[in-house]
Amino acid sequence: MSGQEGLNVLSLHTDIKVVVSDYMMPGMNGVEFLKRAVEILPDVVRIILTAHEESKVLLTAINEGLVYKFILKPWDDDDLKITIDNAAERHNLVLQNRKLLDDLAASNTALKSLNNGLECIVGERTAELLKFETAIKGTQDWVLITDADGVITYANQSVSDISGYSIDAIMGQKPSVWKSGSHDVTFYEDLWQCLRAGQPFRHVFINKKADGRLFLLDNTINPIKDEQGIIKAFVSSGKDITQQKYLEDRLAYLAYYDPVTNMPNKSLFCDRLDMAIARIKHRERLVAIMIVGTDNFGMVIDTIGRDNADKILVELAQRLMSVVRDGDTVSRLGTNDFGLALNDIACKEDIPCLIDKVRSVIDNPIYVGLEVFRVSVSIGISICPDDAQTVQELMRNAYLSLSQARRSGGNTFKFYLPEMNRKASEFVDMERRLMKAIDNKGFVLHYQPYFNIVTGEIKGAESLLRLQSDDLGLIMPARFIHVLEETGLIVKAGGWVLEEVIAQLGRWQQEERARVPVTVNLSAVQFRTKDLSRRIRSSMQAAAVDPHLLSFEITESAFINDLDASIEAIDKGAWSQYID
Repeated sequence: MSGQEGLNVLSLHTDIKVVVSDYMMPGMNGVEFLKRAVEILPDVVRIILTAHEESKVLLTAINEGLVYKFILKPWDDDDLKITIDNAAERHNLVLQNRKLLDDLAASNTALKSLNNGLECIVGERTAELLKFETAIKGTQDWVLITDADGVITYANQSVSDISGYSIDAIMGQKPSVWKSGSHDVTFYEDLWQCLRAGQPFRHVFINKKADGRLFLLDNTINPIKDEQGIIKAFVSSGKDITQQKYLEDRLAYLAYYDPVTNMPNKSLFCDRLDMAIARIKHRERLVAIMIVGTDNFGMVIDTIGRDNADKILVELAQRLMSVVRDGDTVSRLGTNDFGLALNDIACKEDIPCLIDKVRSVIDNPIYVGLEVFRVSVSIGISICPDDAQTVQELMRNAYLSLSQARRSGGNTFKFYLPEMNRKASEFVDMERRLMKAIDNKGFVLHYQPYFNIVTGEIKGAESLLRLQSDDLGLIMPARFIHVLEETGLIVKAGGWVLEEVIAQLGRWQQEERARVPVTVNLSAVQFRTKDLSRRIRSSMQAAAVDPHLLSFEITESAFINDLDASIEAIDKGAWSQYID
């Protein structure tokens, strides 16, 4: 989608909460897109996806408030989902907070108007006071009147609703009935000094309800004088802002803490890491970061559900906290990734000891109800100043190391090596080539026959996928299959292979060529795709191809890794006619 197309969508859908934009897009870059998006939807929360070399360009946009978060490529899908969920919650909280502020402003305007008239009303006859009481009975704001000694002579229903005390219970009492002990002696001295001088006093009072809970009252107290200037009464008017304060605190919390583990989130982790780097600039000390990622955690979530999986994450967080030193930071960086910022390290040789501690505490069984789980982790390590001298570079290098550890089979650790940058660049370059090939039909299929060694007769063929590149020529699968699998593009590429093989079988039939079966390699992800067998049957019927001419091959490891899901896929997909 181009930038202009995205802006058209925003213009038509004013209820959009979160916009996720790539930095690179047709027609305009991501920053230009977000500037125009703000003009259409000022409150939308903005996230941008960017490559490392683009992140510096985004600093100005971030400082100007155009971008809420930016995520480096390649990103973790679960990490991106959490970021979007948090952004949506932030959007909701901002709107709620704004509504409360608007309500408060409107109420304060109305109360100011009421207070301006109170001085005249109190001095008038009882009938006029009754008129005033009728006017304020229906307001949802706190309205309270005391005599010159502070004894309550009037309270509207909102005073009772907010404080939990009945009106009869507070009549004749003093406002100290709500005293919570949260304000010191100086606070009350300032209050009475201001009121006795005939001046209004405004403050947020922390009061106590009848049930002992606290509530926050944005309260203004006005002294009422007679014609001689003598104070005859005090009028207290205010609004309960307890919920507003909660929302403000919640917004501040979500900005820096993970709501599941109550640990610092990625933003706070990076802030603390930046300070740690600054402290060692003129000292011969090191700062290291370890990114600890659980292996195959998606399978755990599928097995026990998100809520129970969160309990495992909380336990892992507590275990990681137990092995670091005071002053170090443990953070939840993504769905199943934790970050450890290790400050003021004397030498690299100190790091393996901590790695052993981390792996030791993680290796212990975790109990969720009656079930027992063991979790393995992969760890990526990057060191400042040896590997990088900025937060962004350290994080990037640590994630590269983590990816290398996972590609090595998991349950291991890797220190950053410069060679990883080259491999990461090659990965991104290949991903772009594959996306272009999918869009522009840049793949080609070769068919490798196999023969009966006795008769020499062709018994069948295997379809082999190749990538045709303008600058590199024909690229073999060993260079790109793992990229297809890791990026999820394997589903689209595999779908193209199936359609192409079925179409080729149809052409061979029309040309009356030898009718031999063709084997197609299926990835585990593609094998478990819903309705795959139905789509295959539909394509074969459309091409009038005999189903016995098509067979599939899937690796044993992909099949056995999740045997139950594989059996279910076979049962639901009616694969028997394609399986030997």
